[in-house]
Amino acid sequence: MTEAAAKEALSASWEFVYMRNMDMGRVTEAALGEIWQALNIDIQKVACSSSVGAFLAEFVVHKDYVDEFVRILSAVATPEPLVGSLSIYRDFEYAPASPYASIISMLPDMPRRAQDALNRYSRAALARRWSSMYYSSAGRADVQAFLRASLERNSLQLLSQQQTLSKSKLNPKSRLQGRRDAQLERAYTQADSNVESEQHQMRHQMRHQMRHQMRHQMQQQMQQQMQLVSSMVHHRTPNNAILSHDHLAELVPEPSETQFVAYADGAYLPDRGAAGIGIYFVNPRLAPLCERLAGYQSNARAEIFAMIHALNRLSSALPVINRANGACLPEVWICSDSRYAVNGVNVYMETWEQSGWLTSKGKPIANRKAFQLLRSAIGRLSNNGYNVLIHHLPAHAGIQGNEVADMLAKAGALV
Repeated sequence: MTEAAAKEALSASWEFVYMRNMDMGRVTEAALGEIWQALNIDIQKVACSSSVGAFLAEFVVHKDYVDEFVRILSAVATPEPLVGSLSIYRDFEYAPASPYASIISMLPDMPRRAQDALNRYSRAALARRWSSMYYSSAGRADVQAFLRASLERNSLQLLSQQQTLSKSKLNPKSRLQGRRDAQLERAYTQADSNVESEQHQMRHQMRHQMRHQMRHQMQQQMQQQMQLVSSMVHHRTPNNAILSHDHLAELVPEPSETQFVAYADGAYLPDRGAAGIGIYFVNPRLAPLCERLAGYQSNARAEIFAMIHALNRLSSALPVINRANGACLPEVWICSDSRYAVNGVNVYMETWEQSGWLTSKGKPIANRKAFQLLRSAIGRLSNNGYNVLIHHLPAHAGIQGNEVADMLAKAGALV
């Protein structure tokens, strides 16, 4: 047997399994061990795992155990009535080397340089992830052979262990035009943390409930493992991201003869120290937008400026579209998954204006200039007879417009 054939035979017993609606990003090894024990997972046949992104987990599983492993995880959440949103399921279509290919195919007008930047970024992340798995599988020659072969099949190199370490860049110092004092800069930082705080709190509470209920179940030994995990899912804190298709259909606005719909998103990539904006117009006359955020780089600011750019684009484009269609689109829907940005407009902006854009402690509102620009952009359309609605939609809920805008925002941060 040749050396190549020997390597192939050694690695042939394993395969990648991708499971949707599993958030592995903040699960510690100890917590994961508890979960596997509670589910009676054969840890000898699940070699390693990794978080690919929000609610997508990657596993290296022995081929003769794949069906059982998928069955166990899929039983964690009752599939009905939350089909495809709450239930954990295997994603057969996920392509690790080109995860954005299906979305890019929907956007013929997406700039080529943005596509190339996304592909390079995805492949670099894949090389780091699989190389990290390789080193974490020390002592398991068959698993390491499988991972090395997978890298080679995708024309990727095995990185050094040092290269697999994540190197996050700190936010660069603000270079916004005009003066900025230290208090306002600290307010920006606080605003960024607020954007994710609700989601982080939900996930922390979910993990706490998972561990607590698992320990209780093991002590009592009165129920089967699957019943425990199912109850964990059903008793966790309500979350807009786990909704049935019927609920989502009620939330998502559809373009019509009277309303125009656009999705705006912002993204910050810590490893690049860069933020970008992405805008997806649900109208073939308008090409998608993706570009790097100017000035201070933060997620919160990118979310706000994505809305600003969308509204500014529509201010000039809607009259042209209306003349071409021979009809008027009086309603403009700007959809965003940022509660921070949406609530800033719908809940707090009037109060901020009355207070002179100061907090109750007399400090400048975080991202004040950005919100003022957003208010002006809304006002321009409103003054021309359009009814502007800033609409929140849950993230990571399978809403196509959100997913497209999210990808565009990441591309914007990379170009």
